Amino acid sequence: MGFIQKIKDVLRNPIRTFLLHFHHKKNISFKPSASKKQIIICFDGFSKHGGLVDRLKAMVSFYEASKLTGFEFKIYHKFPFMLEELLEPNQYNWIATEEDMKWNPFKTRFLYVMLDFKFNPIKFFSNTSKSKIFVYNEIDYLEKIFPQLNKEQLKERWSETFNHLFKKSDFLNEKIQELNLVENRVAIHSRFTSILGDFIDVDVKVISKEEQVQLFKDLEKKIKEVAAALAVKNVYIFSDSIIYLNYMKENTDFIILEGKPLHPENVGHVFTLEEHAKSFLDFFAIAESKEIFLIRKDFMYPSAYPRYASYLHNVKFTDIVID
Repeated sequence: MGFIQKIKDVLRNPIRTFLLHFHHKKNISFKPSASKKQIIICFDGFSKHGGLVDRLKAMVSFYEASKLTGFEFKIYHKFPFMLEELLEPNQYNWIATEEDMKWNPFKTRFLYVMLDFKFNPIKFFSNTSKSKIFVYNEIDYLEKIFPQLNKEQLKERWSETFNHLFKKSDFLNEKIQELNLVENRVAIHSRFTSILGDFIDVDVKVISKEEQVQLFKDLEKKIKEVAAALAVKNVYIFSDSIIYLNYMKENTDFIILEGKPLHPENVGHVFTLEEHAKSFLDFFAIAESKEIFLIRKDFMYPSAYPRYASYLHNVKFTDIVID
């Protein structure tokens, strides 16, 4: 990493924290604020917020941090869709109103900590004098929030908190019912990011058509081995790439759900709520499977998407890296 890039990385979050004052300028208010303290985690298009699971990780983390530090917790998710149209409040009302979004320059702190793995939410919120904190983040901090818990306990806590905060909306439930999912199924996920060239996610080298076909064949072979070992016929394939899904649909007997995968950061076009729902449908279809696998080559992205889906119902998850 060059010197200039290091400087950019060091200054990125402080600069964006400063710019958030201008981003939220329309909601500035000098009226006396409510006595309650608030943490509002924001997904409003100010910057890249990460994929679905990244967003959920941050929501779960900052809700837990809010409980331990005496803050009310709210979510302001308006970009590129309204979260409550897909996930509704379950046992806790987390929806931030427009009134909640008003802020006093003397009592508010903007906190841009994207990709800040060193940040400690408990330490920060326990020591701040501000009564309202707007947060921009996409990280799971449960290990720092609950250092006394082991990995299995952390997974259980994540599941409990997710289900405490969220339930599927009627719209999402209807879409799931339309899938006619087989109950006794195995879910297998592979994430390609941008290596197939069908969308832009990260800056990586796009592999050739010949390399794509060979990669698909290698994955297909391993999937068949897994299915044979488990003696299951209902194998559902999930991915972030429509190229890969179309290949599997045309060349195998694996089950592929309809719809094109869509990353929340893909903002080049205006998408419908139904198109955005695809990520949620896949997530719950994976989560409610009998067993879950991530199958990949070592140069492919070790996606957290199926792993966090496995937490919801404590389903066995296996990450298989093909030699």
